Amino acid sequence: MTQAEYWLERAAFEARRATCQSARCGAVLVLGDRCVGMGSNGPAVGSRLRCNDTAPSTRRPKSDRTCCVHAEWRALLQSWPTTNTTLVFTRVDDTGQRVSSGLPYCTVCSRLALASGVRSWVLEHEGVVCEYDAETYDELSYAYDERLDVSELAAVMSSTIERFRVPADSWLSRPWTER
Repeated sequence: MTQAEYWLERAAFEARRATCQSARCGAVLVLGDRCVGMGSNGPAVGSRLRCNDTAPSTRRPKSDRTCCVHAEWRALLQSWPTTNTTLVFTRVDDTGQRVSSGLPYCTVCSRLALASGVRSWVLEHEGVVCEYDAETYDELSYAYDERLDVSELAAVMSSTIERFRVPADSWLSRPWTER
């Protein structure tokens, strides 16, 4: 198991705990070889709003589509500030299996990560682990266009995978060893 696989599985563990009714997401914040923050998405403590509510107050712009606290926010809040860390994010399906993380799209998450000192993001796209520096992730989240049709989205995903695929000499490609 590589470092990337290990941390993606830790993020998936968090995602399986998610209480959001729209998507199950998890994040871990990694500093060196240790987890300094983790989170899953779900409603804020004490909130009565849920993602399937039809009230207009739950409709948000593309940067925050739900009424939930994002997994990334919870991971960041646990260890603020987070200088020189890596934020690992994943999603799971209804059976708890990891699925493609999707393209960077949340401008709120990208801004919080930059403000807190996150160095990079790790996501999985169609079984390929990709690492983005925090500024590039932020730029991509602002450039994301949810109006792309399926073929355009596939082309963007393909070029993203080729551009940000984790190289064999990355720390993420090294074997995971229990400390």
